[in-house]
Amino acid sequence: MATTPVQTKTGIRHDPRAVRDFQYFARLHEKHALPVYPIVIFSHASARPEPEVYEVDFPDLAVLRFCYRVIQLNRLSWRDFVNRPNPVASALMSKMKMTREERPRVKLECLRLLATLKLNRARMCLISGFVDTYLRLTWEETLKFNQEADSLLERKEKETIMELTTSWKEEGRLEGRYEANQQLVLRLLRHRWGSLDPAAAGARANVAHRAFGNKRWPKTCWISAVELTWRIG
Repeated sequence: MATTPVQTKTGIRHDPRAVRDFQYFARLHEKHALPVYPIVIFSHASARPEPEVYEVDFPDLAVLRFCYRVIQLNRLSWRDFVNRPNPVASALMSKMKMTREERPRVKLECLRLLATLKLNRARMCLISGFVDTYLRLTWEETLKFNQEADSLLERKEKETIMELTTSWKEEGRLEGRYEANQQLVLRLLRHRWGSLDPAAAGARANVAHRAFGNKRWPKTCWISAVELTWRIG
């Protein structure tokens, strides 16, 4: 078996991505015996055009020519997708081509488009979390984001977007509280018992976290919650 090398500035090499894409196609075709339209989406930061074909050939025989569609997000303009009522567009605009100055505006447009789609809350939180992860703003950019939200959005749109951003912050606080509580319990357990089996220690820490997270428990009960973890076995 021979593979066609890809010419690059540093010399000649085999392109592992093209090989992998063909393997995915072949597995799907073998498993389902149905036509497969291959599309590859690239979200990396490199602007270098990706190959759209994988070939296996010999001087006297062309064995394989596998073609596939390539979508490189950073070679697409986010402005072309602002008015497309599609949740995928709302998410992927955050990875499209933009200038540094446009980052707050792009994030605002992603969320404004999302707010118009009438999705359920779980899907909205999923997409908005994706946008926040891949288009995280600096403090200065956040100020600009808020200013543009005040000037460009209608009141209902702004309320929906602010609700989404509040949801990210709340989820982040809850996750941070969980990790902090778990680490606290593990330190206390190790202080009392020395080294612990990881699985057992994790189970005890999870029970204590549930106790910590219960708002009906007063703060004076926190140590009692830790004591409870020592009785689990």
